[in-house]
Amino acid sequence: PNGTITRIDPADDHVVWTAKLHPWLDAPVVAGGYVWVGTNSDPALFKFDLATGDQLKSIPTGSPDSRIAVGDGALWLENSRRGTITRVDLATDRTRSFPVGHAPAGLLVVGHRLWVGLTPSPDDELKAIAWLGL
Repeated sequence: PNGTITRIDPADDHVVWTAKLHPWLDAPVVAGGYVWVGTNSDPALFKFDLATGDQLKSIPTGSPDSRIAVGDGALWLENSRRGTITRVDLATDRTRSFPVGHAPAGLLVVGHRLWVGLTPSPDDELKAIAWLGL
């Protein structure tokens, strides 16, 4: 893990560009003509030009989580430490966060619907144990 993002042309396997961010990159996504990169250390999403590899901006997301789903004109990011998800509009880069009550543990966009997996809280687990009579 050296913190680089590399675009490779699949037609002839040559390196088109390489950009350096830092060593904690996670799951780059291509959408809307850009490369989007989350990290597990910065509360931001990084936007790179797909053609040149230039870093264009960082967009605050409120949490350093980095799982990203793409769909319905937006990027969706998990904010497990805050119990929210953040929508980033691909046309404007505007963000909007939504509380989900627990730590998100997976995102999937199908059509116009976002599916969010949630991690149970310790209280939920204690209620389940009490319900089972253990």
